[in-house]
Amino acid sequence: MDDISKGIETLKLGEGNIEGSLDKMLQGISHDESVSEALCSKGVLEVIAKQLEVTQEPKYLAKMAQLVAEMTKAESIRMPCVNAGLIPPLVNIMNHQVTEVVLQTSRALGNICFDNDEARAIIDQSGGLEKLMDLIKNRCLSNDANSENQKLRVVCFGHLLNLTNSNEGIHNKVFSLGAVAALEDFLTKYADDTSLCEMVLLCIDSLLETESGRMKFACSGIVEILVKLLEQQDDGEIHEAILDIFAVLAENDLIKVNLTKYHLVEILARLMNTHRGYQANFTHTSRRSSEAFSLEKAATDIIVLILTEDESMKLIFNHGEGELLKEVMSSWLQSQSIQRKISGALVIGNFARSDEHCIKLVECGVLTPLQELLQQHTNPGDIDMKLQHAILSSFRNLAIPAVNKPIMLQSGVLDTVLLIIQTEMAPVQFKLLATIRMLVDGQAASAAVQVGGSEALVKRITELCEVPDHAGVAGEANRLLAALVKNSGSSSVMTTVVKSGGLPYLVAMATSEYPIMQTEALVAIALIASTTLENTESDFKKSSLLRVLHQLLTSAETQPEVMVNVLTVTELLLNSADLKKEVKELDIASVVKTLTSQSNQMIKDKAKTVYPKIKS
Repeated sequence: MDDISKGIETLKLGEGNIEGSLDKMLQGISHDESVSEALCSKGVLEVIAKQLEVTQEPKYLAKMAQLVAEMTKAESIRMPCVNAGLIPPLVNIMNHQVTEVVLQTSRALGNICFDNDEARAIIDQSGGLEKLMDLIKNRCLSNDANSENQKLRVVCFGHLLNLTNSNEGIHNKVFSLGAVAALEDFLTKYADDTSLCEMVLLCIDSLLETESGRMKFACSGIVEILVKLLEQQDDGEIHEAILDIFAVLAENDLIKVNLTKYHLVEILARLMNTHRGYQANFTHTSRRSSEAFSLEKAATDIIVLILTEDESMKLIFNHGEGELLKEVMSSWLQSQSIQRKISGALVIGNFARSDEHCIKLVECGVLTPLQELLQQHTNPGDIDMKLQHAILSSFRNLAIPAVNKPIMLQSGVLDTVLLIIQTEMAPVQFKLLATIRMLVDGQAASAAVQVGGSEALVKRITELCEVPDHAGVAGEANRLLAALVKNSGSSSVMTTVVKSGGLPYLVAMATSEYPIMQTEALVAIALIASTTLENTESDFKKSSLLRVLHQLLTSAETQPEVMVNVLTVTELLLNSADLKKEVKELDIASVVKTLTSQSNQMIKDKAKTVYPKIKS
């Protein structure tokens, strides 16, 4: 410690072996990090701040800045640097003619402002941001290829990264100083310099944190440059940094289209094959700094994200001839990688967003690999749940065109999806019920009978009608019950639905806020009433159906087509003496009578038919 005190005194006086004193301090820090604390406590920072203002010798300036840079690797030293007034004199020598001075100064300031908004503000107020951007755009962009300048480039961008990270005010000023164009220039000119490219990419990643930043880059030429760099570079950390950026930029639909036109999806698919099984852990400052980076996951996530935009999806699908579809069909769905399997199913689901695509996909033979994949993953658990959800999403979309439904039924898709009917995962339940409904809707009665004729299946569907934490599951379960009744035309199915407790859910569904669901429920109830009323009369009486009908008849919100269906159900219930009696007790007749004067002709005609039957 005596040596430290002597060294500080020598520095303070500005006489004697200044360089030797600084070297000893640097050596001390390199051997023992606690030396930084000792130096700080003995006032070295204040001494350096004063000496930086009066010293002219470049080698001393560089050594003092280097000492600050080494000391501020420790977080505890950064605020003392601010308090010692070190920032303004350091900023003053940022444009020094000697490169070593500039390099060490930029290191020092970059370390001081790491996660330190107060330091960032002082650097900005002292003109440091302008000087840094001037360094980057002019001195660093020179053609000088010596190692000293190469180091300076990397250090300056490290400084810029720490200065801008999570600071919107600094972001805006950097953009006004031409940051986007400068970043583009460096990635183009120094594409072979891995260390520099990585630091530039991390700066871009930081500047993408704000919406205004994302828009600046969205309107630039950065996308094309990054796609080219991804192809040129084979460094894993560069790949990570670029994919981090694409993951953010691809949230913008315009960028999705541009990425598609630059063939990013095909490049990523090839890259995944080149680096099959690639996995590495990195710890630098990025959005995934504390996580394992998987090129495969990052690439597939970006591919799926791009496919959510319609124009991009159509370009990549290319009438069923696209490279990605072929890759998914030939490799991903059969892969040992669960990530590729999930992503493959999601790709197909995204392609299946138009009838034309759905028909083409079925023609291409997607059903069999999807079925085989689901059959292999029927267990509960997060991984299987994601895969099940992705496959069911694809099946649900593929079942929308009428021409696909019989093909899917003949292929056994219904049997396959029923394998997971007992799942307790709400997202999977939702897609499963929707898929079954799409498969039976509008088809030959056999499909609806297959499901509705099984008491166990109907009971399971009825259980799902009251899932408490997922309204979508309950809604789909209700709609499926209604679809089974309508599409089966089977009194046996209708009886099973009623005996399994399904009628109260259909009655509740008739009060839905969605007219389409009201109509589906009322049509199902009308079919049950017209087919099985003799055996289900008591169930109708217990269901409070008549009160619901009265409510709908008197509501000004009831849509005309729904009102006609309500009148039809009311008419059918009159075939039961007990139910007719309840109709009269609720004075439904007077409500129906008012409807005989309705302006809507359909309602008026139906009301004129029903009213006399109530009064008889």
